[in-house]
Amino acid sequence: MGGLTQGAFPFASVITRDSVRRQQRVSYDRAIKDMELQLSTQPLVSADRARAAQAGNPALIKSVVSQLRTREPAGRLVFDLPVTATALPEDLVLENNDTIYVPPRPVTVGVFGAVPSPASFAYRDGMTIGAFVRAAGGVQKLGDKGEVFVVRANGTVLANGKRVLREAALPGDLIFVPVDSNRGEFWARLRDITGSLFGGVTGAATIAALLK
Repeated sequence: MGGLTQGAFPFASVITRDSVRRQQRVSYDRAIKDMELQLSTQPLVSADRARAAQAGNPALIKSVVSQLRTREPAGRLVFDLPVTATALPEDLVLENNDTIYVPPRPVTVGVFGAVPSPASFAYRDGMTIGAFVRAAGGVQKLGDKGEVFVVRANGTVLANGKRVLREAALPGDLIFVPVDSNRGEFWARLRDITGSLFGGVTGAATIAALLK
């Protein structure tokens, strides 16, 4: 195919596979059902039943589940390449109908969630994740600085408490500041479930949409 151009960014390559997509679909559907059950039955098991059973929660649960059901698993293979890589892994074995997309090097870093000015900012070498959060106005009062996580361009998630803010940002990073778990049982449970069952991108997109 002529190889990669000088502007290619193999670190962020997206390789999708039909067999992986089918496996993800089964797991995804099961996870949504489990999440709906856990959120719906929370008023029955919560020590704070009055707050957990407030009138808005059933509609909010329905909205969250509805949004998640519209999302389709991508079937993406995540593999480990250094950010400086200039080619795809030599030992990568392809299957029929695999798709490979090697994007150009991203020029932005996105900051979303509980910040005053969520946006995409121009990437600059040497800037930390915390510096980009500050560029978005810093963490709001309802935000949880200790649970900030980053979805990297290669599909991996970086999450190690407050230390993540000191990490160097990479081109194409998506930084998400979640809602503080102490701000309400529903939000805490929603954050935990979406983060653990669906991964950073889906969980972040769902909560970000509901915060608007």
